[in-house]
Order: sequence, then C-alpha cells, then structure tokens
Amino acid sequence: MKIVLVSANRLIDPYPVYPLALAYLSAALKARLPQAELLSLDLNKLDNAAYRAALAAFAPDFVSISFRNIDGANSLNPEAFVEAYRELISATREVLPQAKIIGGGAGFSIFGPELFRRLGLDFGLRGEGEKSLPDLIAALAGGQSLAGVSGLLYYEAAGEIKTNPFTPMSALPYCPIYDEELMPWYWLKGGMVNLQTRRGCSKHCIYCTYPVIEGRTVRSMPVERVVESLTYLVAHGYDYVFFTDSLFTLLPDYVWELGEAIVNKRLKLRWGGYFAPENITLELLQLLKAAGLTHIEWGTESLSDSVLKSYGKDFTFADVLKTSQIAAEADIYQAHFLILGGPGETAATVAETMEHSRLLPRTAFFPFFGMRIYPHTPLQRLAIKEGYIKEDDPLIIPKYYQIPIDLDYCKELAKKSGRPWIFPDEDHSAVMRRLREKRGKKGPLWEYLLG
Repeated sequence: MKIVLVSANRLIDPYPVYPLALAYLSAALKARLPQAELLSLDLNKLDNAAYRAALAAFAPDFVSISFRNIDGANSLNPEAFVEAYRELISATREVLPQAKIIGGGAGFSIFGPELFRRLGLDFGLRGEGEKSLPDLIAALAGGQSLAGVSGLLYYEAAGEIKTNPFTPMSALPYCPIYDEELMPWYWLKGGMVNLQTRRGCSKHCIYCTYPVIEGRTVRSMPVERVVESLTYLVAHGYDYVFFTDSLFTLLPDYVWELGEAIVNKRLKLRWGGYFAPENITLELLQLLKAAGLTHIEWGTESLSDSVLKSYGKDFTFADVLKTSQIAAEADIYQAHFLILGGPGETAATVAETMEHSRLLPRTAFFPFFGMRIYPHTPLQRLAIKEGYIKEDDPLIIPKYYQIPIDLDYCKELAKKSGRPWIFPDEDHSAVMRRLREKRGKKGPLWEYLLG
C-alpha cells in the first residue's frame, strides 16, 4: 500500500510556513499502518511538472491532499485559490486514474461539502486527520463500512453526499515527524519551525473558525511529548519554534507546566506564540522567558471596548494595557494584531484605537481591514441578517464584513500616534528575506520594524 501526502498550500506571505499537517499525518500513519509506504509532497517546493513526475514515479494507491488556505484572508488582496486546487485534482487524476483522492486540512474542514463538490474528490475529511485518515484507508483496503470514519464526506450509491459526524480526538497522541528534506528550506526561507500543543477553542470570537475546524473541546499534547519534539528540533539545529495553537495561553496551568518542563530540560531555544491579554502575570512571563519565549503575538483585534464587545472578546482595553506593560517589564517582544472595520466599528472607534495605541509600551501594530466571513460562524449569521451576504452564499469566494473606513485616514491617524503601524498594503518582504536568508536571522522578525 502506497500513500502520498500532499500540502497544496502555496501561500508564502509573509513567509513560508512548514506544512505541519504532513508531519502529524506521517506520525499517525506510521503508527497505525506501519506496512504502508509514505511520500510527502509540498507544492511550495514543486511546480506542476515536478508534482506530476513525483506522482508517476511513486504510483500511490491513495493521495491525501491538505488544503490549508482557501484564500489569503486579506480584503486588500482578495485572492482565492479554489481554481488552482481544482486544477491540482485534475492533474492528479490524469497521472493516477485509479488512485483514491482524499481531501482534508483546515480549509476543507470549513468548506467541506462545497469543496468536495467543486474539486471532484473521492473522499473528504473534516477535522483531525490523524485518526480519520488511517481509519478511512484501512476501511477501504479491507472493504469495510465507512460509517465510523469521523468527519468523512463520500458519495453514497445513489450519488448523494454523505457526511459523517466529526468526533474530536480526546488528546494529541503523536509527536510530529518532520520531513528532513523539507526542513532546511523552511528554516532558510521562514526562519522558524512550527509545533502545535493544543486543539479546540472554547472562546466565542464572532469571526473565528477554530471551533469549526477543531471543535470547542480543548485537548492537549502531553507535556512530555511536546518536550520530546522540542528536544528533537534543537538537536537538529532548529532552535526557533512558533507554537501554532489558536491561543497558547488558553490553559494557564498547562502553560506553566510546559514552561517548567522546558527550563528543567535546559533546552536552548527561542520561541513565540499567539497570546490573549488575559490570565497573564509577570511571574508567568518570567518563567516563559526563562524557557525561551521571545515573541508574543497578541490577538487583540481592537483597542476600543465597544468594538471588543461586538467582536465577542472577553477582555477590555484595560486588560490589553495591563498585559502589554507586563510583557514590556519582562522584556519580551510583542505585536498586536487588529481588525478594523468589523461589526460595531465607526470612524470614532478607529480614532479611539489609534489614540489608545499611544499608551502601550514598545510594540508593533498589524491592522487588517474588514472581517473575512466564514461559514458556521456568528459573523456569517450577522452578515446574513444585515444583508452583507445571501443565506445561500457558500463563501468560497472571499466576502468581508467591512464598515467603510478610509485607508489613508487610518494611516494619517497611525502616523500621529507615533507608534509603528504596519499596514497590509505595505511590502516588507524584501527586508525580511534579506534578514532571513542573508543575515541568518530567525523568528518572526517584526521586531526589526519597530524603529
């Protein structure tokens, strides 16, 4: 039995991100189906001709394709990738007419039925593939029922699409198996390696897809397995890690335990992650800094209390100010990511956000304009109610909830604030590439934009 794992992502802005799905799926397949031969293909590194050649040479029975991004989620550049994915499936069928083609990944979990129809897949998997992909392949190979495969989409005999319920795993049992051929390229071009310690989100941000992709039940990778993965990475020279958890600080006790474990292991690494301005103390950040924390990316979204409430956030600007001051006291780089023009936003609240930015300690601000509307989110329901979209809009083509706000007006306010605001239409890629590839700098590198 031969299985190809494909990362279809070709989005490299602001930097290429290692296809972590392939690492977790490889670990699960090697544990569950040890007799299978595996090959990982990354379209960030292969053009169409090289992809076809690799498929033909390996001649797999199953091709599992991970669709991470459906578009760039940037209203100033509303690029969509579905047509390119459709062409990818067509090319795969031309080379391998007998192979079963399986779709999955974060993007597929959001748009499952619509993508399933548009792309012409044989099977689709919503949610975590570590359990469902081995289950599906084992069932197909053994001629068994598909009814128990979590999150599976497939065609019934009558031609109707059947969708099995998605049941999240109770824990993250596998350490990712990183591809030794891919790692050097991402280390050079991206300057970091990613790792996920938890899945599921119990928060209620109106725009967020994590509850759709991963469910609301929070489950973790055992701390000892996280440390095992970090130890492997450091031993191979990859000493900057970005934790891709939707919210790294969601479970404070777990974060504290992990910080202590890294310190006790005396691992020499630096790392960053997504934080929220809550459950943060100076003692916690001092521990995490001792464990290697250098960069905090705050999912702040606004510095106006009324807008934060509209966005479904459970913190206030006072919390943002307090935690930012704590991070500054701990001497950790920090950046705030904002969404301007979402529900409840006005010109006055934008001005309030800009004015409040003056109060924060040294930090970068990354504003985005409008909220990408995704299926199965509170924002979708609100957008339908307010007439931004129709109820039957599949949202494959990017649509945004966007209160009209003049970009030049925002830039003028940002300039007056005296703080470093990095707008999404500004291209710093050449500077970042030079720092990564010529000077060997690792990490997000936005601290170099602080001035």
